[in-house]
Amino acid sequence: MRSLFLVLGTIVLLVDAARAAEWTLKVSQDATGGIKAEPQDFTSSMDFDGTVRTLRVTCINPVLCTDMRIEGAPIDASRTTATELVATVDKASTIFISHLAQRVFTLKLTAPATEETTLRTMLSRSCKPSGSVGSREVVVTPLGTMLTQPPKYFAETETLTVTVVGDARLVPLLSVVRKSGTRVVGLNLLGEGTDIKLRPQAQKDGAPVVGCMSRSFTLADFAAGTGEVEIAAWLGDAPQILGGFQFVVDPVYHGMFSFGAVWTKLLAPEFVVAQRAGTNVVVQTEGGDRRLSYAFLYTPFLWHGLERDIRKPIGNRVWEYFNPSLGFVADDPLNNALVGITFDLQSALLVTGGFIFSHVNRLDEIGIGDAFAGTSAEIPTKKVWKRAAFIGVTVDVRVAVKLLRMVLGTASTGS
Repeated sequence: MRSLFLVLGTIVLLVDAARAAEWTLKVSQDATGGIKAEPQDFTSSMDFDGTVRTLRVTCINPVLCTDMRIEGAPIDASRTTATELVATVDKASTIFISHLAQRVFTLKLTAPATEETTLRTMLSRSCKPSGSVGSREVVVTPLGTMLTQPPKYFAETETLTVTVVGDARLVPLLSVVRKSGTRVVGLNLLGEGTDIKLRPQAQKDGAPVVGCMSRSFTLADFAAGTGEVEIAAWLGDAPQILGGFQFVVDPVYHGMFSFGAVWTKLLAPEFVVAQRAGTNVVVQTEGGDRRLSYAFLYTPFLWHGLERDIRKPIGNRVWEYFNPSLGFVADDPLNNALVGITFDLQSALLVTGGFIFSHVNRLDEIGIGDAFAGTSAEIPTKKVWKRAAFIGVTVDVRVAVKLLRMVLGTASTGS
């Protein structure tokens, strides 16, 4: 009797095992012709553990089963009876059950994540950059840790290459975007978001690619200030933020305003009546052979596409320190214009040489020292344009304002 129970128990276990290794899908048709698929003891989306299983599709009648298909790659389907189709499933894939052109059921089998393919494991892989790094390139990990120094001088007009090195299974899933503000293009004077998504790397013979790899992303249009880059991984329908980094973005300028002193031999005198030895004579108010004036200058930058990063040293290209300048005398702008060539020292101190054009007073039919019976206002004069050389030393208007505030005791108001 005991032997009989053992045999019956073995048969039951074998039947249960056979059922566990088999998925059954029942397909029926209602009165309106609609197709209904009912999975038995399984769902449309599951993890596949690698156990070979049989997918059995049973139809309510032979007519319905005639046009049923089991499709998917790789899949080996066959028709066992007039009302039954059978397929062997031996790996994770997506399987479609169709009737004519209508898809009636989709079975999605995915390989469950293992310890070797978890995000934490991929992020923990230590990878080093290989080869040389460009002057506008930074190498980082998927978490945004910098493996090389960011550019020392990076202007808002420049393009940054971000190279990510990490686990070969993770890097193809990454996206790198500019998180900080977008540069606004316009006239900027001194003194006044690319999302790249990648598909997962192809796998060979079903085996995951392991090891290290790198991928470069090109980002541009950073606004001046703090540049921010964000790194995310596309592990599903939405990105998962992994990290990022920050660096300094320099503004670029099209030119600059400066203020300072200019010297010229072109005098701009006034004439008055003074008494000499008891006689009223004409005298000149401005003496000496040079005139000191204070002037505003505008200096456009001609090099680097008319845009300049003033923090970046020019180096041996000394000619790039020379630019044209235009300006006027501060206390008499309508009667004094300046044009010249400026040599600047990192846009802080500027030395300018050129010509000053002044609308000056000259005596008309009378000379210095001549007797004159009228008042100073009645001295006959005329305005004439004169030109002479000048040399000037000016500073950035922002610096000049700070100096004036310090001198006048108003520096506490800020700049």
